[in-house]
Amino acid sequence: MEASKSDLLRPAGSSEEDNAPVNVDAILQSILGRGGERFGMVAAVLRGERIIAQGAAGVRKRGTAERITLDNQFHLGSCTKAMTATLVAMLVEEGKLNWTTTLGELFADTVKPMHPAWEKVTLRQVLAHRASLRNEPDGLAAQVFKERVVELVRPPRAPLGTLPQQRLEVARQALSRPPGIAPDTKYWYSNVGYVLAGAVLEQLTGRAWEELMRERLFQPLGISTGGFGPPGTADKTDQPCRRRGQSCIFFGSVLAKKVRTDPDAADKTEQAWATPRSSANRLTRAAPPRNSRCSTAPRAWHT
Repeated sequence: MEASKSDLLRPAGSSEEDNAPVNVDAILQSILGRGGERFGMVAAVLRGERIIAQGAAGVRKRGTAERITLDNQFHLGSCTKAMTATLVAMLVEEGKLNWTTTLGELFADTVKPMHPAWEKVTLRQVLAHRASLRNEPDGLAAQVFKERVVELVRPPRAPLGTLPQQRLEVARQALSRPPGIAPDTKYWYSNVGYVLAGAVLEQLTGRAWEELMRERLFQPLGISTGGFGPPGTADKTDQPCRRRGQSCIFFGSVLAKKVRTDPDAADKTEQAWATPRSSANRLTRAAPPRNSRCSTAPRAWHT
């Protein structure tokens, strides 16, 4: 009889009740092939909330010998969009917000002037990529890039402000201009929409998005290795490098587009990360049953 896929991940003599995950390093290495000298990857196989197989293969950075491990810190990328939407859902269930609350209501005191086309756009439309917001921030992103290049030669002329201030500035720039198409006419993927969602969370709670993520998601889920900003130490290859080049240059993720060449400045950037060993099975708990907390959260958010 042909072995099932789950049987292939189970060593001879083992049983379903064994707690130790199967090591699949060799399988991953065979997938990478010669690419293992240039790239790296990790993988985990879950059954329910239990990791039944896991492994790592390849290098942290092209041209180096440091190997990827399960304890390395990996960017969560746009998975933070679902996390941000979950934070919004918590405020909805607490009665502090509604899915039908409009941008005109949310930013009435902080975004002036706002183009009339945005005033009736709802929070639900923003989170579902139906608001016709741009994919990437305009204006501020170019300013940030210019500042980071210039500061290699001389200090920047003006500070860019705190992360909440940057998110609010992105909201101001985005909402002061007309949309490219009428809102809610088509699906239009937008990182800017989640910048706005982060700004909304900060306005309503008086807390930074990073603090809310730690306290309301990472800690309850037991993600002890979660953090923010480019992981690793400047001028070292102690964590995976996401981009080519002599230095690891990271672009901010969903809540502010910001270039950093200083991985030590984790408190000044947006990117969330965690180690596979700590977060793999815990992230499965982020989709609760319908009768549990956050059951009102729509299940169509981008992940």
